Amino acid sequence: MIDNPYQSKKSRGQATDTPRFATENTCAGAFEDDLKKRVTKPEGGASGTEDLFAGRYRILRELGSGGMGVVYLVEDTQLEGERRAIKMLPSYLQKKEEALKLIAREAKNAQKLHHPHIVCVRHYAKYKGTPYIVMDYIDGITLREKLKQGPIPE
Repeated sequence: MIDNPYQSKKSRGQATDTPRFATENTCAGAFEDDLKKRVTKPEGGASGTEDLFAGRYRILRELGSGGMGVVYLVEDTQLEGERRAIKMLPSYLQKKEEALKLIAREAKNAQKLHHPHIVCVRHYAKYKGTPYIVMDYIDGITLREKLKQGPIPE
């Protein structure tokens, strides 16, 4: 069985509830450096100057990051600019078998779920050694922001 990085440290006999991976090399620039290594110049693109991830996704901005990766808002250049979100595993976790299994399991399990309140996973793959999940992008506020507004009505 795979050890769960989301399990609280308190329940493992430690003092905090910080995800285990969050304490390892999570400086702000680490994700940006990872991304710069994995973008490519498009072949025969309109401007030829923009960088694409996995040969098709134009990265617009970072949406958020956490202990298991970073999520970007992207434009799918093969689907007429359709906006998607891509979650990527950072390079310092790509050598950890446990993290690789967790992101793959996350993608496979999420892809089985179909509900109006759960984001739809479209694709899971690796590009230049970077595991990533492509999912629908839903514009709005985060759950954390919503909860700050008060209880959610039933």
